[in-house]
Amino acid sequence: LVIRYTQNQGADTRWLFHGVDINGTVCDETYPSDPPKAYTMWPYPLLYDIMLCTDSCNHTQTDARMVSTYRSELVLDAWCLPLESSVISEFDAEWDSVSNSLNRATADVVVSQSMLYASVFVALLFCFAYLGYIGSCGGIVIWLTIILSIFGGAAIGYALISQSAEVLAMGWHVTGNIMKYTGWTLSTITALFALGIVFMRSRIQLAIKVIKEAAKALESIPLIVFFPFLCSVLALAYFAFWCVGALHVYSVAVFRTYELPDNLAFGVINLQEKLGQTHYVVDEFDKEMREILWVHIFGLFWVFQFIVYFCYAVMAHVFSGWYFAAADDADADGGGGDGKKVRGSEINEFPRHPILHGVWTILRYHLGTVAFGAFIVAVVKFINAVLTYLQSKAAKKNNPIATAIFACVKCC
Repeated sequence: LVIRYTQNQGADTRWLFHGVDINGTVCDETYPSDPPKAYTMWPYPLLYDIMLCTDSCNHTQTDARMVSTYRSELVLDAWCLPLESSVISEFDAEWDSVSNSLNRATADVVVSQSMLYASVFVALLFCFAYLGYIGSCGGIVIWLTIILSIFGGAAIGYALISQSAEVLAMGWHVTGNIMKYTGWTLSTITALFALGIVFMRSRIQLAIKVIKEAAKALESIPLIVFFPFLCSVLALAYFAFWCVGALHVYSVAVFRTYELPDNLAFGVINLQEKLGQTHYVVDEFDKEMREILWVHIFGLFWVFQFIVYFCYAVMAHVFSGWYFAAADDADADGGGGDGKKVRGSEINEFPRHPILHGVWTILRYHLGTVAFGAFIVAVVKFINAVLTYLQSKAAKKNNPIATAIFACVKCC
């Protein structure tokens, strides 16, 4: 809908990737000349909005309309960017930094892609190994960690208290008191922690059982590990589509005419005489499209949250279906077993294709719930993003009161 609406408003993405000359003509392959003047150059680089179309970047040194000639190079198959250091310092700093960053990032990804693939494989391997370990030894690991934490806290507290006496005897009263009070504080916290463990031992046992059941479920449905990757691919695909829509919104331009300056460099340069006309055309973003852009940005938040919570709902459906499904004979007592469930299409049976069944169930019965929940989260995140943007603006203007107000509002 956004793309169709912006097309009706005259959206033209060409001027986002190509320059527009002083007559309002886009410098691309459709330029009415032979050969077409598909590249953009600046007759006076210090005036960025004043552009000319050319068929070769060599013309930045030979064209009679150039106020100051300079060497240039073709960038992105559209722009003749200056190479002269004196010009770059005034004009090309942002181009240089952005292009270099992109080149470095791309090179890093290409060089390290084999390492990335190997890391993913090793991570998945360790994931399944850890699940098997937790499923069989989870209780031992958790209780051993708790016991070591209690003994470690008590040992450190005792060491600080005992050593503080020697430090005080040496005359280092500040350091000794800090060690003593820190030791007593740590000992007190450790004692409270141990006391809490005693009263919460039944809940800890329940948590251990939950962890073991989760490990059994993952062992029973190993493909569920890859489902978040599918969700990520879906989110990236939507983001690519959203970027296309955003480009269409931003490409709705209005062409405004301004007078060429006739008094540059203290009257030495008359740009009107140099270019043979008195006015030039600039393409600018149509500010009336700001409302559409805000709606489009909110749509990004909403759809992203929808994808996230749709995936959460599917995984919750799969795991809850596994938990409540009838166990086979080995698990009939409800306590032991290897986590296998009776497979089938009956009410108390676990589906043969649980992920596909979960996707279908959420699409068929719970899509509205997911959409409504995602809408609420999107509203909150959108407001937070707007406040963050306004807070950054206030910080740049050195307004501490406004910055403090925005920080307080974000905490609410």
